[in-house]
Amino acid sequence: MMENTPRLSIIIPAYNVEPFLDKCLASICNQTFRDFEVILVNDGSTDGTLSICQAWAAKDERIRLIDQENRGLAAVRNIGLREARTEKIFFVDSDDYLELNTLELMWAMQEESGADVVICNYVLEDLAGVPLPAQHAFPPQGVMTGGQALLLMLYDQSLRSYSCMRIFSRRLFDGISFPEGELLEDFQTIYKVVARAAHVAILPARLYHYVQQGGSILNNSATQLRVYEAWLKAFGERCQYALQSPLLSPKERSLFYIYSVKRLSAVWKIYQKRLREVAPDSTEAAYYRSYIQKSDELVLQLYGRRMTRFLFHWMRIPLFFRRYFL
Repeated sequence: MMENTPRLSIIIPAYNVEPFLDKCLASICNQTFRDFEVILVNDGSTDGTLSICQAWAAKDERIRLIDQENRGLAAVRNIGLREARTEKIFFVDSDDYLELNTLELMWAMQEESGADVVICNYVLEDLAGVPLPAQHAFPPQGVMTGGQALLLMLYDQSLRSYSCMRIFSRRLFDGISFPEGELLEDFQTIYKVVARAAHVAILPARLYHYVQQGGSILNNSATQLRVYEAWLKAFGERCQYALQSPLLSPKERSLFYIYSVKRLSAVWKIYQKRLREVAPDSTEAAYYRSYIQKSDELVLQLYGRRMTRFLFHWMRIPLFFRRYFL
């Protein structure tokens, strides 16, 4: 253990990432900003991940290794938050890596702005390191309120609900934990954390390399059906949160309400179509019927009516005029 308390805690979950972990840890340990601790959690890996963790912990005293049975990503992040010795937290996924000046630039932005959250941009890339097309525009450099950042994050476009690529003040997580044993733990959690921030600083530099791999949870066809189901549950909770949030103006809440109803009705329509394309007794059909039912229930909660083909087309007219007059 280091004698002096560092300024930043970096939390890294590691589960069966033998091909990626060396590159990830090298990009962190060689940062131009060096005043940090690394909480590296081996989450019951069955490949050579633990050996790599042990080797890095032996040669860099800033790394604190925790070895445990597999509990999942959310549990690891919660453990990291409890074990962190600093007020500032930075999450890194173990198959990703950083530009060598990432922490220096982000820390400088934090000190200059005094923001509770600092968010940098990222490069989306494949396993060969080839950049993939950016899916969304990123906000310009500057400082916004937590309410403004919350609104962008609720729409999940220019600001996504990621744990990584941002420095958090640890106190923002007081009373908030990642839901253990569930998928899309970031999508369920980070918007609530950001909403507590007085200020959020935006750094558009692409400093974080977000590596897409086919075996990850979000890209694994075996779990994708469960991901869709988790998304519907989480989206409903985000809607209720937004419509009750005092951080949003009445106009912002109304516009998000319209967006939510339209998006859920589109989901209902998509899975009605997919249900007709698969065998009635297949696993996919069972999931699609579940999605249709859940999206219908959410529309009923928000709009007060159950979805039908007629309502799908008719509801767009009042929603259009409501948005127009807003």
